[in-house]
Amino acid sequence: IEFFEHNDSGTTKQLMSWGAPTTLGGHSIIDITGVNSSPASIESFSHSEWPTLNGVQFKATSQEIFQLGGSNYVAHTSSTLDQILINDLGNPRQLEQVAFLDISSGDHLNGVSETTTFNSGNSAILMSASILNDSVSFYKLSPDPSITSSTYDATSGQLVVDGDFPSNSAGSDIDVSKLTVRGEGNSTYTLTSADVNRTTRNEFTITLNAADQLALAGILNNDGTTSDDGTTYSIEAAEDWSLGSDTADTIADTSGNAVTVSNTPAPSITSATYDFSTGVISVSGSNFPGKIGLNNDIDVSKLAVTGDENGSYTLTTSDVDVSSSTTFTITLNTADRIAVSGLL
Repeated sequence: IEFFEHNDSGTTKQLMSWGAPTTLGGHSIIDITGVNSSPASIESFSHSEWPTLNGVQFKATSQEIFQLGGSNYVAHTSSTLDQILINDLGNPRQLEQVAFLDISSGDHLNGVSETTTFNSGNSAILMSASILNDSVSFYKLSPDPSITSSTYDATSGQLVVDGDFPSNSAGSDIDVSKLTVRGEGNSTYTLTSADVNRTTRNEFTITLNAADQLALAGILNNDGTTSDDGTTYSIEAAEDWSLGSDTADTIADTSGNAVTVSNTPAPSITSATYDFSTGVISVSGSNFPGKIGLNNDIDVSKLAVTGDENGSYTLTTSDVDVSSSTTFTITLNTADRIAVSGLL
């Protein structure tokens, strides 16, 4: 039996965890907040049968509650199977298996008799003892955070990242300003959207702000894993990007993290206005991408103005940047102003 506290939407609750005898199977987490001598007020949070692991039913003989990054976990051991099962108690109504250590082979444990845990910063260490070979093994239960892959929906602006992400009891789990996306022309862009929490231990989602969406439209410009020029998309994480990790650990993750892009929209022009007094053309539309650098979003030489008697003139003014994904303006040079004035 283990006792621990859990923050449930701002309310601190006292919980009790226990495992039933191995002949019966199952384990439970119950709320004992405010319980003195009246067991009738105990609320059962969860109960499940012992899981089947590697084709054999797992039955725990002992357990240990520990904290990792502000979240509560329970480590169950089974002396008959030489296995350790670790569950996340962040949501006591739904135990989440987050780690499974199979120690049945090699020179590790040949029968788990006891476990204990201790913390080192945001890391938790599990120590397991064996009665069969007089050995003690140590397992770090907070592997370095890592990114394995990600997907980006260019229409919704949602970047979903998969990997392994510890939680941070002091605030957000992910420092988004530490994340950089690589795309077209091998150009990179560092995100400016707000920090986020993980959705699960293995995923977090960032809904990008308008500036980030505009910038990524220029370098993630093709569906799939490569840009129009064949550059492979990737996401890179600088040091200390995972706020739930021990600050003493080196956790930068800068390679091998593919990005798969979907729903890249084609830009389109819907209308334009021209101010004769200033020589400024204001263009409206949708899905205008922004590129890394200055005055390189819009190739003005690709734009032509059609006017009087169906006459047409192709602009020669220098390239410009977009103001947003829906607008850009061009201040015409002298030659273009003279030509356009004769058409409009």
